[in-house]
Amino acid sequence: MKKIKTINIIQQYKRIKLDIENEMRQTKEMMKKITSSSLIDELKCRKRVLRRLDYCTPEDVILIKGRVASEITGADELLLTEMLFDGFFNDLNVYQIAALLSCMVFEEKTEILPKLSEELSKPLKTMQEFAKNCNQKFRPNLMDVIYSWTKGKSFSEISKMTDAFEGSIIRCMRQIS
Repeated sequence: MKKIKTINIIQQYKRIKLDIENEMRQTKEMMKKITSSSLIDELKCRKRVLRRLDYCTPEDVILIKGRVASEITGADELLLTEMLFDGFFNDLNVYQIAALLSCMVFEEKTEILPKLSEELSKPLKTMQEFAKNCNQKFRPNLMDVIYSWTKGKSFSEISKMTDAFEGSIIRCMRQIS
């Protein structure tokens, strides 16, 4: 009798184990399908944006804007390429350009918001319009700091203009130089 009970328990265990293994296999297959379909959907959305902005053809052939964007590192490729091709930088001086580029590389949150002069606020508004078209975000928190630095203020002076860490300011300067 004990032997029969033991055999029944072993058979039940094997059935339960098989059921669990089947359920795990089905769950893994379902996860693969979901993951691959969400990645495919994301890829389709990105390709749609690139086509709309003329970075590639409907046949996915890379155009000149796409080649330029692919060479840009350390900043938002789409936003910077759109600004370049529009001639946005043509009427700006080097101080304004450095300040605007800082928006693309600075990533930290700061409490102190910049007090921008007309010389910086007008190009920033235009840049924000470009960013809306590219669906991009950036942080203008160090614009006035970088502008003042390029104009010749000392590091001790500009570090008092913000609550960003000194290392973050230096990293931003290095990235835009």
